[in-house]
Amino acid sequence: MWSKRWLYATLGFALALLCLPGTVPAQELPADPEPSVSVPPLPASPRFDELIEQPGTGAACPPTVVSPFGTQQGGFPFVPFMLGDFIGPLANPMTDLKVAEGESPIPLDRVFYRFNYYNSLSPGVYQSAFVPYKQVNLFTNVFGFEKTFGEWFSFGVRIPINGIDALSRGTYYVQLPGPGKHTKAVPGVPDYGSAQLGNINSIFKLRLAEDRNAAYLVSAGLAISFPTAATPKIDPGPSTATVLQPFIGFVYTRNRFFAQGFGSMTLPMISIQSLILFNDVGLGLWAYRDDSPTAILTGIAPTFELHLNVPVQGPDRISYIFNRAGTLPFDTQFNLTFGSTFEFAHRATLGLGFVVPTVGPDPFKYEFLAQFNFRF
Repeated sequence: MWSKRWLYATLGFALALLCLPGTVPAQELPADPEPSVSVPPLPASPRFDELIEQPGTGAACPPTVVSPFGTQQGGFPFVPFMLGDFIGPLANPMTDLKVAEGESPIPLDRVFYRFNYYNSLSPGVYQSAFVPYKQVNLFTNVFGFEKTFGEWFSFGVRIPINGIDALSRGTYYVQLPGPGKHTKAVPGVPDYGSAQLGNINSIFKLRLAEDRNAAYLVSAGLAISFPTAATPKIDPGPSTATVLQPFIGFVYTRNRFFAQGFGSMTLPMISIQSLILFNDVGLGLWAYRDDSPTAILTGIAPTFELHLNVPVQGPDRISYIFNRAGTLPFDTQFNLTFGSTFEFAHRATLGLGFVVPTVGPDPFKYEFLAQFNFRF
């Protein structure tokens, strides 16, 4: 099991290296030319006079200031969005819950789309011959926007539309009632596939502190997941409950290096669901940067992220909902994300990533993700 996990980690690291070109310095302004030899003034047309600065006029244009690493809204250096690792507890396809998924700690204006492919959700569960499905894959599609109100506050919305692809095991077994633990073979069920609206998530974000000279920023806010899922069939707990998630975020930059992260905790409105503490840190650097106004590809930033998801309080196992026991536990996860972000025309970014779980039981075997953001 560990060999497979570290094989996936090695593949992810290799993916990040493939996206890492040699460091290319930013375009620099040419040095000021040497002063020309003084020539006696000659009769010239008005057009020629406009092109030559006359001595003592002081009409020379000031030099253009070029920032080698770009700035985003509010003047803070631009930092790529977090790539993320997992949508939330229990591999729940209904809930785009975790605040760090595709988010920035900085309030800004943007529209975005995210796609995640999770291969083999909870593989340990579906290894059992008593489960009708042998593999469940998840495809998530999240559409959203974020709008600022001044430089200190923003409001965002995420709308997930997700697909489930479950492969039938064929013949499986059920436990018969009574002593002896006898089993019975049951004919297989057909493969299952569906696309469903998930729980809409809103995020309120407030900039708490900022020092542009020291290049750090701290923000905080609240994410609210509303029970708008089309059906509770897959997982009734998070799909039918409002979940609050207070969070704090930070950004730090130094030259080409940047670090950012989030700390948050779920506060579900019903006791059946676990309380989860999310700890997310991302590290990266600008391997390539071009701030010329006509450039198409303006930046490439390889990144590495660490995600620790820890249950703070287990669910209420004596609760019942939809005539079933409330056994919705959550196991500690430590997931690694390898990826790169490509910036285009100083406005749009495309982030690509590969995620490997390292602590079992695994929430999935591996994950591919892509996210597109357009800042306006």
